Amino acid sequence: AGADVTSAKSQRRSTKLVPSRASRRRKPLPTFSYQAIGEIQSCFVERNGCPRQPAIAPSSRAWLQLRGDINPAGCTDGLAEYTHLQIIFVFDANTNTASRFKAKVAPPRLGGSRKVGTLATRSPHRPNPIGLSTARIAGVDPKSGRVLLSGVDLLDGTPVLDIKPYIPHWDGLQGAGIPRWIADAVEQDQPRVRTSPPAQLLDAVRDVRLSDGLSH
Repeated sequence: AGADVTSAKSQRRSTKLVPSRASRRRKPLPTFSYQAIGEIQSCFVERNGCPRQPAIAPSSRAWLQLRGDINPAGCTDGLAEYTHLQIIFVFDANTNTASRFKAKVAPPRLGGSRKVGTLATRSPHRPNPIGLSTARIAGVDPKSGRVLLSGVDLLDGTPVLDIKPYIPHWDGLQGAGIPRWIADAVEQDQPRVRTSPPAQLLDAVRDVRLSDGLSH
């Protein structure tokens, strides 16, 4: 009985609202400035030709070129043991600015007939134009600081803020729910983007060559 009482008290403490650091913080909220860790060298050079989601173009290829001063060889040690990674990037090709940000947008999947909250979509036009994409790791070259990716939906020259390995056990949540209009879009999305042959791809990414030390 004593253990049950202790457990109940602990549960009440864990659910009780207490003043947080955020609630005591002065307004306005802080701003941050980060330098990109690298940039994407992609076969997609125009916004109109870039797929909305990576699953639409599973055979598309791109490089992530990391900055030399972050020690790419050390930073990417062990990365080749994963099959996928998540890319946190900047929508630097947006035509809008923060001052023109709209709280609601009309997703193309809804045919422009209905607007939903921007934060309920994957629209690139956001309060902070930051995106998240998942790609397959096709190779890692630690010496040159390059990570070869496939299944990408990123424009050539896209700044990358960070990458994280994709871990299905933690990132693939079973039972996660989505709106009906998203479910319909998932059913309609089939790989349909034809990408360039490898030789043409290398031309598209400024004649980048696969090095002999490329893993995978």
